[in-house]
Amino acid sequence: MSEKKNLMINCDVCDARNAKEEYLSGYEQIMINTDLLLVSAESRGILERLPAICNTDNTLEVDDNVNLIFQNGNSEISSASAFPVNSILAVNGNLIVHSGTSRKVLETLRAINVTGSLLCPVSLLTCIKDLYVTGEIKAYPDDCIVLSSIFTPDMYFHLRAKEGQKYYAEQEIRLTDSDINLAVLRNKKVQFISPRFFVPAEKASDALELFDETASMEIVPHGYVFVGEDEELNQKLLKKYGKRLYFRGDLDLTEENTPLLSQLEKLYVLGTLSVPENLKDSFSQIDVECSSVKIVKEEKRRILENRPRIILDSNILTSSPQGILVRNCAILTIDVNITPREILDQIEIINCARVDCTENQKSAVYQKSINVSQIGSRKENGEPGGMLGILLNLPATKMINADKYVL
Repeated sequence: MSEKKNLMINCDVCDARNAKEEYLSGYEQIMINTDLLLVSAESRGILERLPAICNTDNTLEVDDNVNLIFQNGNSEISSASAFPVNSILAVNGNLIVHSGTSRKVLETLRAINVTGSLLCPVSLLTCIKDLYVTGEIKAYPDDCIVLSSIFTPDMYFHLRAKEGQKYYAEQEIRLTDSDINLAVLRNKKVQFISPRFFVPAEKASDALELFDETASMEIVPHGYVFVGEDEELNQKLLKKYGKRLYFRGDLDLTEENTPLLSQLEKLYVLGTLSVPENLKDSFSQIDVECSSVKIVKEEKRRILENRPRIILDSNILTSSPQGILVRNCAILTIDVNITPREILDQIEIINCARVDCTENQKSAVYQKSINVSQIGSRKENGEPGGMLGILLNLPATKMINADKYVL
């Protein structure tokens, strides 16, 4: 008779309300990794009796007649939304509830589960009966129109904006389009609600009346062109924006783009400027303003990473004169012939589930390890169980990966 297999289910939502014991009992180990687990009173008992491990953010016990509505990705609820009565809404992403949404729309939902963040008008938060949010719950004033979290009004926005309307942006407003007319927005009594805004120095006075005193104002100096954090320094960027650049985010200098600095008249980096160690001397000769500078050292060590099991022996160590970095592995086994001094001088271990070593090596391993759960002899650590045991025995594991899975 063949040995039993393991079962691993990785999904965003697992509907286990109709789980059958006669089916699941055929597995040696069962592991369910999910954001939301739906169970009935009966199926909860089945899972508790079996060798099942459920790694879940939220478990809901509901009847079979409750509808499950699953939305994969960022979602929105507005005045046009409608849901069947007695439903659960599961969102794998962020959820925005727009102002003007009827309270009745939210009251039809039995529960809402959001793996990201929730943005909702203040008055509607109390309408949700059973709310679970993995990220942050953020409320905004009821009379606002929601914009994208980082919003840059274009050259037509001042024409389309409604008289006296309030507009909400969760992160920031960028008034950096050269053709936007802030005076028109001011005369329309438009208001922006956002924690931060960017504005060119020449338009700062007009912008002040569009925000209240709680908003942080970042002024782009005269003559600079605002560059978003998703842009890279290259010849195409210089041709598009010119020779005076204001970078919103971080900037990484490389062998390829460092020579372009000589073509710039002015450079300001609001975030961190990263400079490779070998370019440190040439960078120091350039006039650049930035919040901070980070010198990036070249990684010369051998890197062993992202493997279920790694065995480190003397041959690997001898062929790696610059040292070895081991990271993101399930089990690291250190050969008995490697001395504690060699571990201290040549090895670094990061993010490993466990390290098998001798008693003599243990102290050195502790000193050179970061985020390692188990350190000790193979006998002391025991045979791997749970998820680690399953990962190390994948041929005997039935693996199911899905957005939504019905068990």
